[in-house]
Amino acid sequence: TGTDLAMVSGGGAMQLNPGASTTVTISFAATAKEMATGDLVATYDGGQQRSAHLSAQALGTSMALNPGAEMDFGPVCAGQTKEQPFSIISNDDGSFKVTAISQPDMPFTLMAPTLPANVPGGGGTLDFSLTAAPTAAGHQVTTVMVTTDIPGGTPQPIDLSVDGLSAGVSPTPELLDFGSNPIDTTTIGQNISLSNCSTAPITAMNARIEGADASEFAIVAQPESLMVAPTGSIAWLVVMQAHTAGPKQASVVVDYDGGTMTVRLSGEALGADRWGDGAGTSEDGY
Repeated sequence: TGTDLAMVSGGGAMQLNPGASTTVTISFAATAKEMATGDLVATYDGGQQRSAHLSAQALGTSMALNPGAEMDFGPVCAGQTKEQPFSIISNDDGSFKVTAISQPDMPFTLMAPTLPANVPGGGGTLDFSLTAAPTAAGHQVTTVMVTTDIPGGTPQPIDLSVDGLSAGVSPTPELLDFGSNPIDTTTIGQNISLSNCSTAPITAMNARIEGADASEFAIVAQPESLMVAPTGSIAWLVVMQAHTAGPKQASVVVDYDGGTMTVRLSGEALGADRWGDGAGTSEDGY
């Protein structure tokens, strides 16, 4: 008796001689996260009965990643290395095994634990790290797959990206696009970085926004220090808040020892006739 408990072998009528025994095999289906109980009842010699109480527990299990399934290493000078630790976390009561972590394409490398490895339930962790070491300038991407034995689970991708920088002083990105947004709405802030891939420190100064639509953008956070060490970076946080509809263009301009950094800004402000007023069916918005 008992939900999700079943007798899979044994249990039929039989003759047991003195000192003999028989075996009954019970299975637990574990079809849902639950505690199951039941009884195994043996009837013998004219209706007498003996019973054994059964219990089983089905535990839920799922995996989380810290810091997440997307990792942008940001700007890294060619020839330099940037490492990022990761944790695989069990965020339910059941444990699971990590059976494989795929090797990424260059310029990324994996420092993996010995696999397969068990991740204990209830917040247990398994740590590994990924490293970006670009040898040339340019935006580079790859994907790492984490495979587990979680029932019904599929491999979890981790998307990696890095901006390799050549020698000298470089901005990242070259173009910052805020997309389409309603007028009089402040967008989520995005970073603009100045990276120093030279052999001597530099000092940044006079960060500003220039261009026809300069008033529609704003620098809302400054770096703590304007001195940039060799292979170091500093960043400014920029938002768009357009007050009239239409495409917007401007530039963030920063002076530094021996030069000027320029990052183009773009975006579009939509009026109420294009953005919508929120009315309509569920297919009309997102």
